[in-house]
Amino acid sequence: MLKFKITVQKASQSRNKEMWHKRTKFKIYFYVLLLISIYAAAYDMYVAALPSLETYFSTSANAIQLTVTVFAAASILTSIPIGMLNDAAGRKITLQILLLTVTIGCILCLFTHNIYIFYLGRALQGIGGSGLFIVAVTIPKDILNQKDFLKVWQWLTLAFFIAPSIATAVGSYIVFHLNWQAVFYTIIIICIITLCVIIFAFEESSPKQPKNTQIKNKIPLFKKYKMVLLNPKFLTYSYTTALAWAGMSLYYLFLPFIIVNHYGYSIIVFGWIAFSMVMAGVFGRIVNMLFLSKYLTLENTTLKFSIINVCSSFLLIAAFILPNSLALGIVMLSSIIFGFSSSISAIAGSSIALNIFDKELSSAASASYGLIIDCLIAVSLAIAPLFATSIITLAIMLIILTGNALFFVYLNQKLNHSSQVD
Repeated sequence: MLKFKITVQKASQSRNKEMWHKRTKFKIYFYVLLLISIYAAAYDMYVAALPSLETYFSTSANAIQLTVTVFAAASILTSIPIGMLNDAAGRKITLQILLLTVTIGCILCLFTHNIYIFYLGRALQGIGGSGLFIVAVTIPKDILNQKDFLKVWQWLTLAFFIAPSIATAVGSYIVFHLNWQAVFYTIIIICIITLCVIIFAFEESSPKQPKNTQIKNKIPLFKKYKMVLLNPKFLTYSYTTALAWAGMSLYYLFLPFIIVNHYGYSIIVFGWIAFSMVMAGVFGRIVNMLFLSKYLTLENTTLKFSIINVCSSFLLIAAFILPNSLALGIVMLSSIIFGFSSSISAIAGSSIALNIFDKELSSAASASYGLIIDCLIAVSLAIAPLFATSIITLAIMLIILTGNALFFVYLNQKLNHSSQVD
């Protein structure tokens, strides 16, 4: 009888634990995807409004394109301060401040006829939107152990990959059927709903210091960021993840002009190539989650697919040499391979980078991770316009980016292997 009671009790505890895991994972998916949707809406849904804004403000295309640059620049400059606020004030208060920041930025953009006030509004959206991304990355690490984090993180990165494409498509329909203002009204509505959810339902997830822990044992705030940013392994694998986003941004920047002006095809062809690259990335992440993760370590996955990233970049050299009748097919093949391989190296790289540190450093790691991604994208997009818009320029830039990533990953793994042998 006693054995039966113990068995029943253990079974009940097991069911309760399983239910807790399911509820916890659901909450993580819900909150993280909600926060990422605001970031994607502020950054990508807005792109469809650029031509309308050129007419509205009666200014040049360059002045309107600068509104995207302002968003990115604000993200870079405030990543670390937001990470510090996230540590000092906690996730809940930080989220409320960031949501209000995005909302105020949208209101400024909606009710101004001054382009400089509009820039300010976009900067506030960049600060709030990138901050939401940083906190969203922190939440799973706060709550889950290492094993559960890796499983949840892989599915979340798939959503991160798809969200910008969905936001861009939705933004196009909103602008076409309504107007550019409707994009900002949509973001405000999402922010208000999210703010209410955070205030009334969100439970603080930041790790709490045990009561018996002395203050002197707590890591100072600036030291946390020093520990993270001086860690070679973290920098290497964060760079590998950033490469995926920077590389795709370069494809998007160069290909419309190359396809229309050089090859003489319709812009619709670019749309299909871009769509194919994104879908290849989605397929790559699913293949990694369902198959590769069972047979390869994260380190081996990153190394092998970093090699494929370099090969996809060299394919563009072949497109430069071959006749135009064959070149477009090579360009499309290169973009599909890059989308597939970079998505896999990115998911493996980010999993390694964010699992290096314990929960106390999770906020510092998330902020630094977001900073590296924003910096590489911004630097790549800033350098690209300095050179001729050609297939060879795109090839050289991608070879440099992918080659550096491969070198750093190989060097890091070699150093780790040497230290283990010693």
